[in-house]
Amino acid sequence: MGGQERRSNERDGVREGSAIGAPEVARWAAEQGGVENLREEVGVGNEVETAVEIAEEIVEAVEKASEGVEKVAEKLAEELPEGGGLKKAVDFVEHVAEIANKDAHKLGDLIDKVN
Repeated sequence: MGGQERRSNERDGVREGSAIGAPEVARWAAEQGGVENLREEVGVGNEVETAVEIAEEIVEAVEKASEGVEKVAEKLAEELPEGGGLKKAVDFVEHVAEIANKDAHKLGDLIDKVN
């Protein structure tokens, strides 16, 4: 893993959380007084602001996609017979979408703190 540790909270074989990196950096930046203070201290100019904007766009896309997958999976699961393999697979997909959505919200909150 190239020196990166993984945090995990496993449920149904799906890991929740991510490699140590962006959230920790965002938290550190917030503690340092936000992007403006960080930019002045490090002297990186608009690169930090551009990276934050790109991260915000990615978070929004993940949130929209995961919400759509959750809705479709929920509707599909209602139509499938209980205990069947396809229903279990759809429930699993819905669970993964919920985790993705929750993680995206957490990252979005951290990005807001940095700004």
